Amino acid sequence: MDGRVPQGARPFYSQDCGADETVSARLHCRALERGFTLRELVIVMVIVGIISAIALTRTGNDPVMLSTQVEQLAGDIRYVQTLAMTQGQRYIISFPSATSYRFLDSTGNPVVHPAYGSNAAIALGAGATLALAATTPAGNALGFDGRGAPHSVTTPATFNGALTAQANITLSKGGANQSVTVTPETGKVTPP
Repeated sequence: MDGRVPQGARPFYSQDCGADETVSARLHCRALERGFTLRELVIVMVIVGIISAIALTRTGNDPVMLSTQVEQLAGDIRYVQTLAMTQGQRYIISFPSATSYRFLDSTGNPVVHPAYGSNAAIALGAGATLALAATTPAGNALGFDGRGAPHSVTTPATFNGALTAQANITLSKGGANQSVTVTPETGKVTPP
């Protein structure tokens, strides 16, 4: 063996590397044995990060934002229903514009939103719109009585009677649509 100690089989080891080679060739062989350098790993991670950032901005987040808005609206409708049942009074959720909604008491006065601490209208996120489909009986808002039953309401506070058909509120953003439904009699609120 010419004075060399056998080192056994090595993975990814070039048999061409040996003691008979020049110093630069032996250094090259050692570099092949080591694996990746920290510099190489950092460069790869930076490239992956850049590609990910570009991919995320091109795909958009409209469906995620819309789902969040739908869940918030459904929760707020449930809050109005719960408020009506716990207070034993009628409460209303109105839709003053295509981009906002607010809580009202039975006389049409604004009610404070528990999360925001304000009685101002709750604005939807940028680019999101909502629309209450025609209700039966006709109305432009939804209300709940002390039992939690949903009613059709004409704002500011005219209760037109209990819903006889499902009420649908459709939220839209960037071509995506999702609906929140309110079931007659029970007042069950269902997001998609």
